[in-house]
Amino acid sequence: HIYKDGDLVAKKGLGVNGHFRITLDRRAIKFEGSIHKYWNIKKQNGGVNYNQFGYLEFLEAVEFFHNEYQIDPAYCRLTNVEYGMNVELEGFEDLVLQDFLRRNFLYERKSAKFPTVEDQFSKPGIMLVYPYTQHKIKIYDKSLQNNLDSQVLRIEKKLTKNEKVVSVLNSRVLSDLTDHSSFISMYRDFKKTFESIVIADSEVLPE
Repeated sequence: HIYKDGDLVAKKGLGVNGHFRITLDRRAIKFEGSIHKYWNIKKQNGGVNYNQFGYLEFLEAVEFFHNEYQIDPAYCRLTNVEYGMNVELEGFEDLVLQDFLRRNFLYERKSAKFPTVEDQFSKPGIMLVYPYTQHKIKIYDKSLQNNLDSQVLRIEKKLTKNEKVVSVLNSRVLSDLTDHSSFISMYRDFKKTFESIVIADSEVLPE
């Protein structure tokens, strides 16, 4: 268990507000979860991650984390980092995104290695996943996942190894990400990722 000022903060496997998944061993405390969702919970917006979350919001979230758990971000080793963007498809209100994802979606000229059904969606849906040794790309229907009225396509990149986080973002621990240069590196890396995506579907091309 984790205690703060003598009071129980979290049990093994549970986080404050039921968000972070916390596991304990003799050497470390491991936190798993979305710091974007955590920030929204602290701002009383609900545990969502489809609204704006940039550098300033991230700094505030890290401050919330530090104050709540009394853990120095400089001692929080990054084992993976995920970042991405929402693409609102204006003018394509009649487009069925689930059908669109199944057709002609390529990343680095490769088809998705396995589309998967994710139980986090409000309805059955697919998520295109492009797995690599130290990162993965995910593309899915954000509007389906969160019951949004608008058509929103989500594109994410997840760095799955600490050495990949270091090489891409020059960040080893959570406090490193509070340096604005890490967000610039994140933007540049994601820009390259986005430019490697090819979408071609004659059914939605303008006449």
